[in-house]
Amino acid sequence: MGKNSKLAIFVACFGITGFSANAEYNIKDAIEDAKLNNQELQYIEQSLSVKKLDKYRAASGFWPIVNAEISQSKGEGAKPIRAPYSDVSTNNRGLAVQQELFAGGKTVANIKIAGNNVNAAEFEFKSKTSDIFLKIIDAYHEVILARRVYKISINSENAMKNKLDQVQTRFKAGEITKTDVSWAKYSLAKAVTEKEKALGDMKTAEANFSYVIGRAPDNDLVYVQANKIALPKDLETFAAIVRKANLNIKNAKEQLSASKLSISAASADLMPRVTADINFAHREVNSDDLMGEKGRTYSLKMSVPIFNGSTYINIKEAKYKARGAEASLNNLIGSIEQNIVDIWNQNQVAVSQITSVKEAIIAAKDALDGVQQEYKSGTKTTLDLFESEQRLFNAQVEQERVNKSLVISAFKMKALMGELHQFNFEVL
Repeated sequence: MGKNSKLAIFVACFGITGFSANAEYNIKDAIEDAKLNNQELQYIEQSLSVKKLDKYRAASGFWPIVNAEISQSKGEGAKPIRAPYSDVSTNNRGLAVQQELFAGGKTVANIKIAGNNVNAAEFEFKSKTSDIFLKIIDAYHEVILARRVYKISINSENAMKNKLDQVQTRFKAGEITKTDVSWAKYSLAKAVTEKEKALGDMKTAEANFSYVIGRAPDNDLVYVQANKIALPKDLETFAAIVRKANLNIKNAKEQLSASKLSISAASADLMPRVTADINFAHREVNSDDLMGEKGRTYSLKMSVPIFNGSTYINIKEAKYKARGAEASLNNLIGSIEQNIVDIWNQNQVAVSQITSVKEAIIAAKDALDGVQQEYKSGTKTTLDLFESEQRLFNAQVEQERVNKSLVISAFKMKALMGELHQFNFEVL
């Protein structure tokens, strides 16, 4: 292979590696990584698979029960008088088939109950998936928030260091007092403390990201633009969607249906039970004096319950559980109604704060520029200057917090509407 070919391969490999290293990491990547690594997601998926087996378990009530039996025995067989006993070897083979013909409708009820329970489990799986997605989204944006706050705090610390140098220079020139120097040192110490706290918060956020998503966060996390998340335009539309599509309400309704059917299943034990049995038997005897035999038997059995105290208790219990499931559904609906208003208000407050916090930052910057000019002319004190710096710092931090609140509240709305588990993160 020539040198040019080797160089081309090297450049191509380097280019691919470099592209991979510099690729941006977005919320869709975080969701996909969590699907592979998050143990809670994997657990609820396996739990759903187990629950789906209930349908087959209930349907097995219609299936026949088949048992096979094979045995072998050895002994001595009797012969005519005064003749010695002879060895006898016996082989037995049998096949028994039992088919339930009627059980008071219990099997049918159990199949319907299993269907309701599986549907409820699927809604619960989707709801829990949405909850985990919210944890992932929160962990993702908490890293972005913590990193930005840390960067702001570093800039604030550097600004305070520069201000301290300026104050000390003016103090040496006799333009300001020692009190001004003390204020400058205090402000720098406060900025350092805020930076150290921001660093600790950032490390905590990154550790939580690793736990929830299953890998360390990349250096460049793409911020989600909240305006790309399609949401209802008014509270009435939002409430109507939630009442119709909320996963927890659907889950509770399926559980209520299953509870009502359980009454029928329990009552079926008061009905007659009819079963059919077929038995095939074959017996071989290894002896000249004894003969083998084979045959089949058919039977139709009907059992009529006269009294069984536990049956009545089971019926009573099923009725209590049905009433409890209905009360649970009504309570859940009331809770969801409250969540509709709470989450809508969270989003609307965040939307309004976005505009106000931007205006606050512009005002804080303008105020700081004015105070700096007046400080140089001697009409503003060192304390005025540092207070103005602190207001700008607070406004910048608040902007980052509001940005995160807006995104999180939008996704909470999606979860409440039953849409987050299937949300297309590629559109963001």
